[in-house]
Amino acid sequence: MRILFTGFDPFGGEKINPAGEAVKMMKN
Repeated sequence: MRILFTGFDPFGGEKINPAGEAVKMMKN
């Protein structure tokens, strides 16, 4: 299975990047 993650800076004034947080969880 292949999963492609694309990252963006936080948007809409958010302090965290939801996509970045998902990548962090996948690494653990």
